[in-house]
Amino acid sequence: MQQKLRITIDWNTELAPMACCFGATGSGKTYLVKLMTGKLVKYGKAKLTICDGKGGGDFDFLKGCERYAAIEVTDVFNNFYQSFLARQKGEDESRDIMCLLFDEWSAYLDSLDSKKEVEAQRKKLGQLLRLGRSFHVHVIVGQQRMDSTYFQGFRENFNIAIGLSNLSKESRDMFFSEYKEQMEPDRARGTGYMTVNGASFTPVAVPKVNDLDKLHRAILAGVTR
Repeated sequence: MQQKLRITIDWNTELAPMACCFGATGSGKTYLVKLMTGKLVKYGKAKLTICDGKGGGDFDFLKGCERYAAIEVTDVFNNFYQSFLARQKGEDESRDIMCLLFDEWSAYLDSLDSKKEVEAQRKKLGQLLRLGRSFHVHVIVGQQRMDSTYFQGFRENFNIAIGLSNLSKESRDMFFSEYKEQMEPDRARGTGYMTVNGASFTPVAVPKVNDLDKLHRAILAGVTR
């Protein structure tokens, strides 16, 4: 059997600062978003804010950090948004990478008490995705499903879309409608497909991290920077 050639995929954060990673539970999406944020810290000296909308312990190593919250994440999210506004208004002239990782945005919206509050927070994420690039603001969302209910009007502003494991028909239609015929139903944990700005399509396999503690230390450094 001929071995498939694997090549490293370069992430040009200037051209594609906004990313979504989605897949069912156990697909490896949380592992992937951790790897992406760790790389941003290592190579881009990024300042991280992490909101974990579902909890569950994946980010327990960040407990006590000012720019991290689990489940009750409104204050941390709002603080990040205010930092973006400060750049937009010229009050903050720095242009170092400022990255928001939001794991399970839908779980967060579902936890809010009113439709008014849901709409207000959804509007903020939409502004970050549409306008953040000019101010070196990055957004990474990890999500089980990219339903339009939760990303109404701005789902297309994600430059990078990575779907892991075998996706549902709805998920394929959302981001890979032009490439469905090329998608094989053999995606295991940590493998899937990626599009960049809707113009490229490639199978992907998430690299294995040999030292998870080292990755966690890099993420912690970004959150406390």
